[in-house]
Amino acid sequence: MIELEDLGDDLRLYKGDCRRLIASLPDNSVDAVVTDPPYEIGFMNRGFDRTGIAFDVDLWRGILRVLKPGGHVAAFAASRTYHRLAGAIEDAGFEIRDQIDWVYASGMPHGSDASLLVDRELGAERIKVVGHGLRHGTGYSDVKGWGSSTANGGKAKSEWDVLAPATEQAERWSGWYSQLKPAHEPICLARKPLDGNLARNLLEYGTGALHIDACRVPFRNMADEAESKGQEPAWTVRLRAARQPCIRCGQGGSRRLHGRSPFRAEHAVRPIRGQDTRPAVRRHRQSKRQTTRKHETR
Repeated sequence: MIELEDLGDDLRLYKGDCRRLIASLPDNSVDAVVTDPPYEIGFMNRGFDRTGIAFDVDLWRGILRVLKPGGHVAAFAASRTYHRLAGAIEDAGFEIRDQIDWVYASGMPHGSDASLLVDRELGAERIKVVGHGLRHGTGYSDVKGWGSSTANGGKAKSEWDVLAPATEQAERWSGWYSQLKPAHEPICLARKPLDGNLARNLLEYGTGALHIDACRVPFRNMADEAESKGQEPAWTVRLRAARQPCIRCGQGGSRRLHGRSPFRAEHAVRPIRGQDTRPAVRRHRQSKRQTTRKHETR
């Protein structure tokens, strides 16, 4: 069953099985699809995350049918299973255009402690306390916020004693773990094949291209703008800005674009006080500039 909720401002939310909803839509009727399907890694041992739906070629064929020619798909995935997701999307008939990385610093390491496993294998019990551990909860509370509730499958706050390895063999493997801390999620960027060339597709369907200017990273100041454009002196930027109208808004400003070209990585990092979060351009400037030009001509 599919329920419809009108959110206003021409926004409608359809609630139900996405496969049934897709089947009810006409051909070539959707401009773009942004989706975050199950990652198929058995998250928290939940059944929804091991159904295989993200790797179902028939699901992506249905999405291909309803998309307009040139319509894009942006599908989130886990780093361990991205290859299978991208393979299913490609097998359905899409062109894999690129990969975007959502990079974050809030991931929690889930790997097994190799030293602890060695002690357990040897039957040795750890008794010497060398520290104290604390982990905030992962659930959300409307009153106390994040980390204070077990609602929606969240974990409660926990505390424990940190114990030293009990054997020499375990001490040898102290600091070793079975996997890395998660820090990024790849996003598969794919496109339904064009109907003719790109210009004809844009005129007929309004799809097929990416609005890069809407995603540009704003310049911090005139010096930053000059630096990003190949060490152009800042005074020439100011002079040009005073004389030439902006190509986007028509107001006084640089005739060049408003910001740096967007990267393939979307950062989700809480900066340290005083930290410069601008893209690093000072080192290896020439090689970076050549690489950017090559990417932008695709």
